[in-house]
Amino acid sequence: MKLNAKRLALIGGIFWGASLMIMAWITMKTGYGKEFLDIITSFYPGYSLSLVGSFIGLGLGFVDAFVCLYVFASIYNWLIDKLSQKQKP
Repeated sequence: MKLNAKRLALIGGIFWGASLMIMAWITMKTGYGKEFLDIITSFYPGYSLSLVGSFIGLGLGFVDAFVCLYVFASIYNWLIDKLSQKQKP
């Protein structure tokens, strides 16, 4: 079964970007997860515990997940094609 690379990338990007934004909001309100966000901010420049920083995290997280998942699905589909060609008589 082949993956739809665009759909997987879009859904994953939305999910990861929104997760980063919501986590920033939760941490701003409660302080919960501050250590996690300290680690994540080293990967996403501009992402911080602020309203603007949370939207930067939304955008950067979306782009990051979109690209990674698109590449993953494309490689997966390529491998499936290669394996199915070997199995044909």
